[in-house]
Amino acid sequence: MKQRKVSILLLLTASLLGGCFGGERKEPPAASATPTPTATSPAASATPAPTATSPAASATPAPTATSPAASATSPRYVEDGEHAVAITLDDEPRLQAPIRTTVAETPQTYTLHFRESMDRASAESALAANMTKQSASPADDFKLAFDWRSDTELKLSVSSAAADILIRVQYTLNANDARTAAGLTLRDTPSFHAIVTKTQQLWRLATDGGKLERAGTLEQPYWLHTLTGDPRYMLASRYTETCECDAPYPKLYGVFDSAEGKFAAYPVELTTTYWGKGDFVADTRGFFYARPDGGPTVPPSDTAYDVHVDAFVYGAGISRDRRYVLMAAGEEGQTADLDLIVYDLHTRQTFTHKKTLLGELQENMISDGRMPILFKDDGKFVYTSMYRLDPVRISVEILYRYNWQKGRLEKWESPLPEQQSANAGFLASYDDVYRYYDNGGLYRGNEQVLPPMPGTSPYFWIDGTHAYVSAKYHAATEGKSNAYHEFFVYDADSGESRPIAKLAATDLFAFVGGSGDGRWLYFTGPDTLQSPAK
Repeated sequence: MKQRKVSILLLLTASLLGGCFGGERKEPPAASATPTPTATSPAASATPAPTATSPAASATPAPTATSPAASATSPRYVEDGEHAVAITLDDEPRLQAPIRTTVAETPQTYTLHFRESMDRASAESALAANMTKQSASPADDFKLAFDWRSDTELKLSVSSAAADILIRVQYTLNANDARTAAGLTLRDTPSFHAIVTKTQQLWRLATDGGKLERAGTLEQPYWLHTLTGDPRYMLASRYTETCECDAPYPKLYGVFDSAEGKFAAYPVELTTTYWGKGDFVADTRGFFYARPDGGPTVPPSDTAYDVHVDAFVYGAGISRDRRYVLMAAGEEGQTADLDLIVYDLHTRQTFTHKKTLLGELQENMISDGRMPILFKDDGKFVYTSMYRLDPVRISVEILYRYNWQKGRLEKWESPLPEQQSANAGFLASYDDVYRYYDNGGLYRGNEQVLPPMPGTSPYFWIDGTHAYVSAKYHAATEGKSNAYHEFFVYDADSGESRPIAKLAATDLFAFVGGSGDGRWLYFTGPDTLQSPAK
């Protein structure tokens, strides 16, 4: 069957549209150009290919002569228009109309499944006209390519020459006013509102300052962050919908293998801690998910282990050696004085320390709920915390650590002043000589070496050294677009900094993680990185 293409003039919204992204970007197979149409039956190929038309012609088809009786007849509409057509993004089939979501700047192919056989020319004209009607300002030449697989299935490819220049542009797919083969008109059909956005690419920078190179290619706009000390596997996430609001839209999740360049989509929520019933899966690459009750199947993995405990879990973490899962647990609805459970993934043995996590779960400042407990293992101790209410400072952190050698939970004290001790999270050097506290700066033992420096906290320590890697953002000078990120290594022993690289600032920049040996810094950025403008 011949493929038919129509070029239309599309007015675009060039204003930046903020998505509801947060933290950790769940990325699917590469977007591809419109597939070459395959041979079809004689009946299907009987429809003549439409000829190219000017934007004006395709926006307003020339009227045909009709009799007065025909003109007076109002159109007959299909029933249940909401289900008359399904529109799905091929590269991420979990995104379906009605939806308002982000798509990559590369050509995108959609599958439209119509409930009834369609008048093909009418459907093409309606899709083109609706895109034009629903755009807002400056012009862009979008191209539509129609590939009918049958009278009820259409492959529609959308591309734009300007999409690789603009940060975000928009278009809408809607089949209203298309006619069925029986002459009924579609209305109230679902719309797919696509916000074209730049896709972050994965880069890595050698901490000795010698090399900057691409570390992975993403085909869809997901956010990434590393799961373990080895940045090979990264958790990928994206919101199903986007808006200029704080709506808690659901996310799509997957795991990106940067070594193989492969993306595995998961039909369940993936988290780096766990909150829920005591039947779940721990993947030793560094994430958890609730065990699916039939229905969706997850990708096979030899690193995934079933976990079962007779309790409700309020937070979980995987040990540094990837053998144990540590859990804070209790009755469902319990918010204080929890059990600590150490679960052996190999033997399925459970070691329960009853009501040793004294205190309350931290309150969630955004919702009315509570925050899950986090665990951080350095090989000797596993650090965690609970909270107690305080009439002056609202809440005070109670610091705990599980001693692997002694097999027990114990309290510990941070060197931070009392007014800063509400957050005692830290990042330690390989030998624990230095710690950088989120709320207190750099410490050697109980002695402060550097005060906290907003915007320059360590990304990670270089293994076997007392040096950490960080970056600082330099704002643009007045009247110029010369903002940049400066990457550097700070040596805690000498107190000296060594620059690694300077890169022009971009809203696509995000730190992802560091390699286990500290030789590489991983971050996301645009397709092409540039030096700062002068």
